[in-house]
Amino acid sequence: MTRSLSTTPSSGPSSVAVAQPQDAALSQEDLMMSMATNLASLASRTSMSMVIVGGVVWRTVGWRLIALSASMYGLLYLWEKLTWTTKAKERALKRQFVDYATEKLQLIVSFTSANCSHQVQQEMATTFARLCQQVDLTKRELEGEISRLTAKVQTLETVQSRSKTLRSV
Repeated sequence: MTRSLSTTPSSGPSSVAVAQPQDAALSQEDLMMSMATNLASLASRTSMSMVIVGGVVWRTVGWRLIALSASMYGLLYLWEKLTWTTKAKERALKRQFVDYATEKLQLIVSFTSANCSHQVQQEMATTFARLCQQVDLTKRELEGEISRLTAKVQTLETVQSRSKTLRSV
């Protein structure tokens, strides 16, 4: 199928191609047809390849080994079919549930641990800030006390020096 485009004349010598709404449907049909053809070709090539590979294996190993392999596969399949009882299904479901629950609990533990760590950090930061404020307040109080005591010591030294001078007289 070909795509039909209509042209509209313009003011110059060139023309502009305008796609009609029907073209979108046609291109989708073309695409679907192309995909179907490619899929059929792939299936044909795959089945032909399987026949060729099967022939090469048949010639290489012989029918006895192929029959032995097929019978071993059949026995294994039969064994699985016979052992896949309700009890085995229950055990498998329990194991899957335990694995799922373990994974989710580990996620919860890591999430809770991260939250606790964040909360402890916040508490420590708050406590540190409070301690810094308390240290600053105590420092100011001590500096005030030191200056008051220094003034008192100077007053006492002044009184002592006057008393010495009065004693000497």
